Amino acid sequence: MRLLKLTLGNTVYATSIVVSVFMGGLALGALIMARYSDRVRRRLRLYALLETLVTISALSIPFALKLVDTVYVWFYRTYQPSHTQLLIVQVIISAAILLVPSMLMGSTLPLLGRFITSLETEAGHLVGRLYALNTLGAATGCFLAGFVLVRFLGVMGTLYSAAILNLVVAFGGWFLSRFSDSTVEEQPEVVVAAGPEVAAAKTPDGRFYLLILAFFMSGLISIGYELLWIRSIIHLLGGFTYVFSAVLTIYLLGNVIGAGIGSALVRKLKTPAVGFAVTLS
Repeated sequence: MRLLKLTLGNTVYATSIVVSVFMGGLALGALIMARYSDRVRRRLRLYALLETLVTISALSIPFALKLVDTVYVWFYRTYQPSHTQLLIVQVIISAAILLVPSMLMGSTLPLLGRFITSLETEAGHLVGRLYALNTLGAATGCFLAGFVLVRFLGVMGTLYSAAILNLVVAFGGWFLSRFSDSTVEEQPEVVVAAGPEVAAAKTPDGRFYLLILAFFMSGLISIGYELLWIRSIIHLLGGFTYVFSAVLTIYLLGNVIGAGIGSALVRKLKTPAVGFAVTLS
């Protein structure tokens, strides 16, 4: 965000674009991995590879921004674009810079979730805890980067520190894959003949698509709230960068608490969809 701010500016519009592109990349990466994770045998090894690629793509962003900044300045001086045209260019720039690393990041969570479900049949609560832990790490990183690391290490020092930690995570995934992946591969798959009732049960009906739509609207509203809160608090406190870091940290911590409570309740609820409806209301 701090690096892109130098190119796109320090406005709410630029922040909304960056957040939208980043979240879209996460969603696209998760969608692709959810589609193909069943075909992957060595899931932890692939996870280690993805984390390594995240590190490489993150380290390449400063170099890409130097090139993009030159093109951006040339475009602005040559064509004097309108506000709408400038926003479109900012979307293109953000997508070119953030789409690949955010897709790689988004693909890691469903991959680990699929790995967990391959070890335990009723792993819904474990996947919830995995999401909570992942989000807690994101909140911690947001707070440290926004209030501590950049102040003492600078932007590039913070980037390099995050890259080192990412490589440590990648090495940990690769090391564990030497044991866990082989264990999963040795487990025989149980093949059950699917009768008409089972086939019908696996076919999505209208309720499934209604839940998907509700889940989409939940994400849309929650991120919309976050950006509105940022815009409102800026008028009171100023200091856009710190306000953004503070609101995002609190927002992520709220997700952590919600995911923790949800993962604890999912096994106790006879109809989890009802619990989901209650949280939306």
